[in-house]
Amino acid sequence: MKNRLIKSPGATPLYNQIADDLRFKIVANEWSTGEKIPPELELCMLYNVSRITVRKQSMS
Repeated sequence: MKNRLIKSPGATPLYNQIADDLRFKIVANEWSTGEKIPPELELCMLYNVSRITVRKQSMS
């Protein structure tokens, strides 16, 4: 997904898109074994979304 989110009406919710992208990056070995995913604020900047959206993805 390369951090590009579809923000048009009717698109998959942003938090689902972020969760899917993070899962893809884990499966694609973009992070080493044991490496932590970026912190919440970094994900906000990376995806250009609010903190609430990033928090919601962690629950999906």
